[in-house]
Amino acid sequence: MSAIVIGESMIEIIKGDDEPVHRPGGTMLSTAIGLSRLGRHVRFVTDYGTDYDGNIIATHLDQNAVQPVVRPREARKNGTMVSYVARVGTGLAPFSYDNLAFDVPGTPQTPTETLDLDLFAPRSVLFGSLSCHLEPGADKVLDWIRLLRERSTVFFDPNVRPTITPNLDAARERVEECIALSDVVKASEKDIMTLYGHAIEFEELARDWLDSGPSIIAITHGFQGSVLYSKSGGTITLPAVQGDVVDPTGGGEAYMAALIDCLARIALDTAARREDLEDISDASLEMLGVFATAAASVTIRRPGLNMPTRDELMDQYQAYRTNPRVLV
Repeated sequence: MSAIVIGESMIEIIKGDDEPVHRPGGTMLSTAIGLSRLGRHVRFVTDYGTDYDGNIIATHLDQNAVQPVVRPREARKNGTMVSYVARVGTGLAPFSYDNLAFDVPGTPQTPTETLDLDLFAPRSVLFGSLSCHLEPGADKVLDWIRLLRERSTVFFDPNVRPTITPNLDAARERVEECIALSDVVKASEKDIMTLYGHAIEFEELARDWLDSGPSIIAITHGFQGSVLYSKSGGTITLPAVQGDVVDPTGGGEAYMAALIDCLARIALDTAARREDLEDISDASLEMLGVFATAAASVTIRRPGLNMPTRDELMDQYQAYRTNPRVLV
């Protein structure tokens, strides 16, 4: 299965007692890596500079067999996006950003570019996070999605960051525009409460989103697990795996990568299967959620953005089916 991921790359600079650590990160970059580690062919439409941090990202993508799609080197005058983070408990929390510029190549315009896209034949496309809000790239991202949804299943992760998009009315409008273009949406309760307030009814919102276009809404509730809602009327509640959490960073990205991977496993990906996806059974919806939960549980019990391999995911998937509360 081939997939295109569209979104931001960044360097996370982790400050502590020792020298700062420069680590490749960003929601879309981490999910692209997650898909590749599950054995999928991935192209990543993104943006990073030609500076030291950009070279770290380029090397990281190459080492993980993810093919970047970026503007020509001479056009990338911006520095690489940087997130400064600090350790909070077992996790990391960003406290400031630098180089908040984002731009990507436009959609294929020449016969050669179109042929290349036809040969790659992406079955799924993922977008979201900062890339939907930072211009001039944000509008180009939506151009890519409008083009690709004619052939691919569209996945969206809002991953709202109010420090970067303080105008929540505008952010909410853009998120809802993106949801209407999507087939599968994964949102955290934090994303939702940021956009709609703490009194929001999650199921009511999920059903409103489903009415606007998507077939599946997955809402993650951290250590409480997740709930998946389908356009066909299903609701599946899955507990989180219990056990020692080493680093929760990357759990959401692993969850999304597994959703994309599993939808291909049950042959409900591509635009040609969109009507079938609308009628997804509760059994298939549960399988999607179990795969995603298992993937997140592997990632959060080890340090760093360390996504599971296919074998690791399968081991944890089988264990979760036996006892959903225990890590293997």
